Amino acid sequence: MADIQIQNEIENNLRGLLQPVNEVVQQSTINLNKLLKPTSSSLCLFQILKTNQFVEMRQLSAILLRQKLGSHWIQLHKDHRAQIKSMILPQILSEPSILVKKSISELVISMSKLELSADTWPELFPFLVQLFQSNDPILIQITLHTIECILDNNTPITQHLAYIAEILKVTLSHEQLAVRSAAVKTSGSAISSSLPPSKKAQFLPLLNMMIENVKLFITNDMVSDVCAAFEIFIDLAETIKDSIVEYLQLICHLSFEMASANIDYAMKTSAVEFLDTIIKHKPGFFKKTNLLDKLLKVLYHNMTIDDEETDENIYSASGIAIRECGKKFKSKVVYTEALPLLDIYQQSQDPNVRKASLEIIKHLSYGCMETMKDDMDRVMSIVIRGLQDQSQVVRQYACVCIGVLSQNLHPNIYKYSKTIFPLIFESINTPDDDYVLRCCFALEQFLFNLENAVILPIMDSILTKLFALIQRPNPQVKEFSISVISALALATELEFAPYFDQVLKVIEPFFVDTNKEHSVLKANAFDCLATLVKTVPKDRFKPLVPQLMDLAYKEVNAKSGSEVTEACFSLYSHIFERFGEEVAQYCELIHPQLMEAAMSNEALKKHSNVHSIQGIENESKPNQTSEEKTEEELEDAASFSVYTPMMDVKVAAIHCLSVLATNLPKTYINFCSIIVPQIPALVKYFYPEVRDETLILLQSLVITINHNNPPQKPWTIGDFNNPLNENTKTLLDFSFDIYDQMLNYDDDKVIVARTFECIANTVKLLGPSSIAPYLENVGTNIIKCFNSGLYCQTVNAEDTPDMDDEDEQDDDEQDDENVDDEYIEDEDEEEDLRLVDLASEAIIQIATVSGPQFKVYLETSLPFLLKLTKQSVHHSMRSVVIGTIGETIKVLNCDFSSFFQKLFPLALKWIKEETDDMKQVTTYLLGILIQRCVCATPANYAQALQALSPLLLDNDPEIPPEVSDNTVGCLARIMCTNLSLVTNLDQVLTIYFSKLPLRKELTEVEPVVNSLILLINNKQDLTRPYLSKILSIFATDLAREKLDDKIKQSIVQFVRSLAEKHPSEIQQLISTLPEQQQVILHTNCRS
Repeated sequence: MADIQIQNEIENNLRGLLQPVNEVVQQSTINLNKLLKPTSSSLCLFQILKTNQFVEMRQLSAILLRQKLGSHWIQLHKDHRAQIKSMILPQILSEPSILVKKSISELVISMSKLELSADTWPELFPFLVQLFQSNDPILIQITLHTIECILDNNTPITQHLAYIAEILKVTLSHEQLAVRSAAVKTSGSAISSSLPPSKKAQFLPLLNMMIENVKLFITNDMVSDVCAAFEIFIDLAETIKDSIVEYLQLICHLSFEMASANIDYAMKTSAVEFLDTIIKHKPGFFKKTNLLDKLLKVLYHNMTIDDEETDENIYSASGIAIRECGKKFKSKVVYTEALPLLDIYQQSQDPNVRKASLEIIKHLSYGCMETMKDDMDRVMSIVIRGLQDQSQVVRQYACVCIGVLSQNLHPNIYKYSKTIFPLIFESINTPDDDYVLRCCFALEQFLFNLENAVILPIMDSILTKLFALIQRPNPQVKEFSISVISALALATELEFAPYFDQVLKVIEPFFVDTNKEHSVLKANAFDCLATLVKTVPKDRFKPLVPQLMDLAYKEVNAKSGSEVTEACFSLYSHIFERFGEEVAQYCELIHPQLMEAAMSNEALKKHSNVHSIQGIENESKPNQTSEEKTEEELEDAASFSVYTPMMDVKVAAIHCLSVLATNLPKTYINFCSIIVPQIPALVKYFYPEVRDETLILLQSLVITINHNNPPQKPWTIGDFNNPLNENTKTLLDFSFDIYDQMLNYDDDKVIVARTFECIANTVKLLGPSSIAPYLENVGTNIIKCFNSGLYCQTVNAEDTPDMDDEDEQDDDEQDDENVDDEYIEDEDEEEDLRLVDLASEAIIQIATVSGPQFKVYLETSLPFLLKLTKQSVHHSMRSVVIGTIGETIKVLNCDFSSFFQKLFPLALKWIKEETDDMKQVTTYLLGILIQRCVCATPANYAQALQALSPLLLDNDPEIPPEVSDNTVGCLARIMCTNLSLVTNLDQVLTIYFSKLPLRKELTEVEPVVNSLILLINNKQDLTRPYLSKILSIFATDLAREKLDDKIKQSIVQFVRSLAEKHPSEIQQLISTLPEQQQVILHTNCRS
């Protein structure tokens, strides 16, 4: 059957693989790759397997035969295939080595998957029955494993399901636990297989026996078998069916028992991972089974276990599960009801219990962030107590907690900066490096969004300590210290200029550090350098650009490490963003680097199959591409995992490409043809961050194309027929086709939110004609978003509520009586909020460019928007929607009386709510309604003024500036619309001027300026005492960098007209103002 000479050569080289000399092994591998290419080599391997006297040689031949079978089997002559099939089964019985028996069984499994689908191996199942009846535990295990691997609805094996179920029932009660373990795996495979439910039903009763066996495995400390069983349970939990709910309930109870048992932590971790899977995929299961309290009790308790006595994995698994609980269940269940327990934990004498309260708060902040923002005093009391704890371990956990809360509870956390910052800052120079690392993490995250007014007075002392830390020998301390400096530079930008030279001198040595173990340190230095780009004037940094770009370019080419490459791409991005076309000469140089990284799959790490030999190639079938390989061949070839640092490089490269397209449009037009064909693949990439950055890149390309192919005339509001350049139209068709795919098929809410943002930015740039062909599809998807009907909102939802068109007032009245079940998930997740927020932004931008023509779309959408303003919806979501309604009505710039009777009473109701965000958006909406609805009556004016009164009279310094400014803006709009209907105007003006100038909200400057001009022109007697104040307000507004030029111009023109009418009086009043304001008025308003 086999060529003896070739067989001998193969045999000799197999012996070479067993030699202890590397050179021999390498040469034998090279030889085998050549010898095993012909189909006939499989016949030689089979003969070696059958006849060689050495176990090791038979083992190697069995593994290689399986490895080559995928490409060789179908090419073998049918007589040879028949001969191998007839001989391989008896070989299992005659083979003395257990190891080789198992390898032969794997070979049989591979052959069966190729033969059974064609029903050409009828002898296989009777042989398996023979093995089962042998009473040999090893052969029974081989039988079970073979059935597990070949059980599929498309093979003749399914004719024997009843008998297989009987085999499993018997083996689940076998006297040997190893057999039972194999039976558990096979039973799980049968239950989770692709068999139709009617055929799988006969296996479901085996779940009880499986669970009882797992208990037995636990008792006998069979760790790997327990973990393997829970992997099966996890597979079942991912697709929960009603038929197995009762069994999953039993597994949950078993998992809870394991939490308190004295067993190996690997088993406990498997149980927690099972519970986490149910939380993710079917949280309503806990509602139906009343197990949520037990679940939380177990997870919270796991966080209290002594560090030194346990495996870190149990903390990680429990923390992830707590985080999922925060996302999937109402905050009042997982956060509010946990507070008494956290108080008890904080009073404990055991530091491990005290630090658990901080870990729980940290993990819950990912899902309960909006509720926790409303309860900041309570949250921060726990964290601050942790920062002051006598145990350094607890203080370390408190630092990490602060870092995470700075990300999740921003900006509310900064109310406590005067308490938090000193506690962290005092600890940063502790001699314990591990503690320093956590302090640095807390500082980095906390400083990033801290106001300059807090940072600048202490900048010197912060940097002094950080420079001292960088001198420590520990590389990680250096890394984290540099990261804190980067956060400071990002937070303060040009205010950081005095420290630029000093910081650059400190980090420069790390750019040329060749120690591979210091790659993260080098990367952090490059990251810090990137943040310095915007800290000094352009003319000061630009001379450094050639040297730095050359340095970064060489580092990327040298492949110094994924972290360094990512940091170099970040440096590219910052330089291109700051200098734009001034550094266009580098675009052609670095673009190939970016494209290579953007399209690379190096982040996918390939792992050799356990049944293959390293170095031996797997050939494809003739003329077969890798994409055409069968699933079995791919399984044999390898498995994959994601190497996150390399994936971060891919993301950074795509980001830099979008920076180029945005900031160098004139130059980047030459590269569009290279990147555009790659976008369809990138927006379908499995890694969310890649899809996210690709969407940004796609929208950035619109900027490039439009810059180089501008329309014949600028767009105007409502002109849907303004012709766009053909190249722009082609890109828009391409873009909106992708946007439509993302909105309808992507399951990640963050990605769908980004899609809405890209649509909004495109419309803002190109005007109404850019959205006209796609408006129906986009509008439908926006309404779906507000109706929780997008794919990303329904794919993992258990029960999507029907949101009918009943009257909103009726819904509101029923809110208190029909609050959702306490278990149902909140809509205050950050991703839900972001999704609605950016869908709202799309509405606003489309309305802005459409003008009054958009009114009909708003009237259609309004009922769906109002569904999200009900009392049962979290106030953060409600405030986004109310703000959207107000802003959209404003930009339409037409009468909106049709919905006045609906919206006005709601606004009067909402303005009384306690939360600041609701007050902020409601005062804005109230002013817009009065301004845009001609049907408003004197009584409505009186109601609006009465509703504003408590806010206007409140002089609490803690009132957020946004609330105060929007209240003043609302009053300004009322006065501008009909000043005669403002009663007791003299008293109103006293309050009005006490609230000016505005502190933060630039959107309210225009109505305030208009109201002041109106008052001076029409109520000179009342406004004369306030002229000095008004001039001061005008000076303040003229100094605002981001204020619209049109508003500034109206101020300038009015001040000039006043000066012309009353020159001496105005000059005298200006002279009483602070010197800086005098300069501003004289500079801007001089004729």
